[in-house]
Amino acid sequence: MESIAINCFEQWLIQELRGDRIHGSIRKYQIPNFRKSLKEGHVYAIKDFIVQKQIDKYKTTTSQIKIMFYGKTHVFEMFDETFPRFMYNFTKFSDLADTNKVDDTMLIDIIGKVISMHSAQNKDINGRLTKFLDLTLEDLENNRITCTLWENYAEQIKPHLEQELFEPLVIILQMGRAKVFKGQVKVSNTFHVTKLLVNSKVAEIQEFKKSNNPTFSISHVSLPSARTAKDELEAPDASVKTVDYLYDCEKAGSFWICARVVSISEDWWYLACTNCGKKMHQAVDNFYCVKCDDLFHTGVLRYMITVQVVDESASATLLCWDRDWENLIGKSCTDLRREHLEEESSSESEVNTPIKNLKKRPSTSESPMCKRRLCEDFSSSTTSMKLKSVIKIEDEKDG
Repeated sequence: MESIAINCFEQWLIQELRGDRIHGSIRKYQIPNFRKSLKEGHVYAIKDFIVQKQIDKYKTTTSQIKIMFYGKTHVFEMFDETFPRFMYNFTKFSDLADTNKVDDTMLIDIIGKVISMHSAQNKDINGRLTKFLDLTLEDLENNRITCTLWENYAEQIKPHLEQELFEPLVIILQMGRAKVFKGQVKVSNTFHVTKLLVNSKVAEIQEFKKSNNPTFSISHVSLPSARTAKDELEAPDASVKTVDYLYDCEKAGSFWICARVVSISEDWWYLACTNCGKKMHQAVDNFYCVKCDDLFHTGVLRYMITVQVVDESASATLLCWDRDWENLIGKSCTDLRREHLEEESSSESEVNTPIKNLKKRPSTSESPMCKRRLCEDFSSSTTSMKLKSVIKIEDEKDG
């Protein structure tokens, strides 16, 4: 049997002597059986595994098959110093230049020097405020590409960007994802699968530095400051729509409406996956995330509230996500839920949560000058804002 090398763990690649690769998987409950036996970069002989067709949504190799470890799989470490090192399979930036040829289901490896960075930003994804950071990378052929790092990956590189540089800042993004966004190809990390190496001592980064023009500086690209709700409403082109406009509109987009909240759903929270933010379901002693296809011991509470609104034209049912409702209530879903449970345990009477209290608050009277009134709402104090019935409707966007 030919020796093979482990390239990564849990969801990993196996490379044969000539550098060909195949995807390998270990099911979650089997991981403890192999965790101590496998180390990244070491060479192993493996026998008694299952060969399956590759049907995963995201692919790590071009192979049509993958192998699965199971209880009877045997792993033997091979101490072979002549076995070639093929840890990464770098994609050239030039190969990503044609937007028509980008496969966003194929996970790729890239290496490049950071030449510019944008300020960190936040994006609302499914009601969850998610941090991201855009970098511009340059390869040895002076081709450039935008790299977006999300959440923990942005935090990982942040210290390197803030310190004084005495050498080029080179990164490797292993198993990242290329995607076309607004006509431009961008590369980003993929959930928790991607591995980020920043100025590591690995041979590939050291060789890149030796072959590259030793430029140390990184330019900082300033972005226009984010527009507040008040800024949007004070803009000359701002438009406040009626509820019936939403029914007649054939295009998805973002709109302002001014309406009275007449009812709020009793179900107001859900348990979200800490990895992707999607709703999880109870699975015996754990919670299952359909999107991640994985089990988790814990999650995070997030608001998801249905409200009924009405104006002079029509009524509508709207869904409010975590960030909007946290701004309105003034506290996180976790804090509100904890207070709710404490009050329930200390009193047999009906518990008036802030959501129920909000139902009892008086709403402002309608006025044809709703744009001016909305502007006044957003220039007033936080307390005053809670008395208003102001809703912003946005089409859900892919992160």
